[in-house]
Amino acid sequence: MQKDVKFTLPEDFNQCEFLRELQEIYPLQQEKTLREHYVYYDTFDWRLYNKSLILCSTAQTLLLQSLDKTTVLERATMTVPPVFLSDFPSGGLQEQVAPIIDMRALLKLFAMDAQCTPMRILNNDAKTVLRLLVEVDTLAEAKDAPPFATCLWLKPVRGYDLSVTKICGRRLHYAASANPWASTTSGTGVDVPYTR
Repeated sequence: MQKDVKFTLPEDFNQCEFLRELQEIYPLQQEKTLREHYVYYDTFDWRLYNKSLILCSTAQTLLLQSLDKTTVLERATMTVPPVFLSDFPSGGLQEQVAPIIDMRALLKLFAMDAQCTPMRILNNDAKTVLRLLVEVDTLAEAKDAPPFATCLWLKPVRGYDLSVTKICGRRLHYAASANPWASTTSGTGVDVPYTR
């Protein structure tokens, strides 16, 4: 199975320049930019985090994720922010967090705005051979602050040659090599609980 590849981009990385260079080699189709607002919760003594779990909400959905794989373990529909276990709807999510948070109240840790722009690299037949996702994350409370994370995801499409992924990867490695804080990781999930 082909895995998604994530690049955490340095502050000075020029996305427009990278995409322009990429478009000189491959047809590139940009899709509509999506925006999501996330609120993250935990107890005062970090019980969820200490169990390698993340609890966050977006729109009317509460998500429980694995911290190490960032996969969604459970989800539930909620209209108000949870505070106590009794605020959770009955079901798998409540069952998973019950022994962890016990009687403790959940606190809002922070809110994040994520802006995701999906793109597709096309072949000569106008078929998608690779999906790209540019993700820009900012703290919701800091309106004028620069993004705290900008990532580019390469998402291979089953049945297509990985050479496109390798070419994009090499260009990103080269562009990010000047910044020792830039990182590259492989995985099957995403860093933020963005439902794609």
